[in-house]
Amino acid sequence: MSILPLDVLIEVFAHLQDPESLQSCTKVSSLFREASCLENTWEGLYKSCYFHCNEQLEQERKLRHQTSWRMLFLERRSIDKHALALLERVVNERVDRYSAARPLYHLGFDVWDILQTKGNCRIPPILATSTHEGHAMSHAMTYNYWAKQFLQGISRAYTVRQWGQVNTSNDITRYVDTYSTISCFRGNSPSLVTLFMFTS
Repeated sequence: MSILPLDVLIEVFAHLQDPESLQSCTKVSSLFREASCLENTWEGLYKSCYFHCNEQLEQERKLRHQTSWRMLFLERRSIDKHALALLERVVNERVDRYSAARPLYHLGFDVWDILQTKGNCRIPPILATSTHEGHAMSHAMTYNYWAKQFLQGISRAYTVRQWGQVNTSNDITRYVDTYSTISCFRGNSPSLVTLFMFTS
């Protein structure tokens, strides 16, 4: 594999789903190290892992990191770890779970992708139906439930904010915006709704 050209390696590395694999590639050879350290490689990893974001915060991150895809990825990964720690508290702490739930909601669309992943965790075989895919994990049903509740809460909070702006704005609301917010209230993300509307 070390005889592959650099551009082929970059294309292969762009499809890796985790930074640990990319970091491991730096130890294989100088060519692998070069390919795994390029911004194009990290851009592919970032875009394959993160489709959703809080747009304003994303712009701030890009300015702060001067559009370094590696630094953007590492910051988003840090946000994911924080979100998973909060989700873990919600799942395991029955008494004080709302103190963990509140900051998780406030992370908004920055944690949509990781919550969606957790919401799709495979149910253990004894409880599974044929619709679940992925890897089985302990408390999978509880993780599924809470991750989906947070996704719904985030999308509904977004919808309510959008409707509030419609009431205070003199602009005529576009059909696309109205349709998008109604779909978001039902638990969909605005990015997916927009993508669906313009690709259908």
